[in-house]
Amino acid sequence: MRIASNSIALFTLATLLGLAGCVAEEDLTVQKKAENIVQIQEYLAANGLTAKDTLGLSFALTKPNPGGLPVKADDSVTVHHVTYTLDGRKIDSTSTLNNRPFVFWLNGREARVLPGFFAAVSLMREGEKATVLVPSDLAFKSYSDPRYFPAYAPLRFDLELIKIENEDRKIDRYLAASGLTGFETTASGLRFKRTQARPDSALAEVGKTASVRYTGRLLNGTQFDSNLTGTLFEVTIGSNSAQRPVRGFEEGLALMRKGEKATLVFSSSLGYGTQGRSPTILPYSPLVFDVEITDVK
Repeated sequence: MRIASNSIALFTLATLLGLAGCVAEEDLTVQKKAENIVQIQEYLAANGLTAKDTLGLSFALTKPNPGGLPVKADDSVTVHHVTYTLDGRKIDSTSTLNNRPFVFWLNGREARVLPGFFAAVSLMREGEKATVLVPSDLAFKSYSDPRYFPAYAPLRFDLELIKIENEDRKIDRYLAASGLTGFETTASGLRFKRTQARPDSALAEVGKTASVRYTGRLLNGTQFDSNLTGTLFEVTIGSNSAQRPVRGFEEGLALMRKGEKATLVFSSSLGYGTQGRSPTILPYSPLVFDVEITDVK
C-alpha cells in the first residue's frame, strides 16, 4: 500500500504540517513524543533490533560501510527507502525494481518538513543501509491520514544510501575532463591557477581597487556573465559595498597582481549558495571564472 508512486508525495504531504499550530498542540506533541519513545523501545525489543539513540531518533546500521563517503550538509544524496508505521503498514517507498530512488539535497526545503528522515540520512555513509525509528515530532506530528497512519504516529524508515554527490567531486571531474592541471587549493576550497604572472607588479590586497576583466561559466560550459567587451569591473578588496562580488571571486583576486590572469573554480559555498542566481545559476552550482586584473589602485 502506498500513498503515491514516488517519494515526492510523502514530502508534499508533510508540508501540510506547517500550516497551523498552537501552544496546546505543542504540549500534546511533547506528551505524544514520550509515548512514542515507549512504543519505539517496545518495537525494538519485539523485533530484536539494537539501535543507537541520536538526534532524537533510534538508528540501527544494518549494512555498515566504514570506508564510504560521509554525508555533508550541502550534498546531494540518492536514497532508496521504505516507510512504515510500527504496525507494519507501508506508507511509501521508492522503486528498487525500476531503479527510481529518491534524489534530494540534504539541506534542501524537504529537510524542514520531515526532519527525522533527513537526520537519519545525515548519519550514514555512501553504500550503507539502516533501519531508523522516529517519534512523531520528527515525522507527521498531529497530521493523520485514515488510509495509512493516525495522528502522532512513530515511523520506521528502511534506508539505503546509494550515492552521495558533492560539489568537490563535480569540480574534480570537471578539471579532469577538461585536462586542467596545476591548480592550488586554498583553505576555503577555492581552486586557483595563475595563467599569466607579473610577480613585480602591484598586489590586489585589502583596501586596493582592482580593475577586472572576467568571464563566468558553469561546469557544463554555459557562460552566465562576461565583461570582456564591456566596462571594467572595479572591485575594492575587502569592501562591504553593494557591488562586492561573491566570496570565491574576491578571494581569487586577492591572490593576484596587476597584469596577471588566473582561472578560479569554486563551490557554491563561495558563490551563490543555496539560492543560486536566476535564471542561469541554479542552487548549489560550482562556478568557473577566467579573470584578468588590468590595474590596481
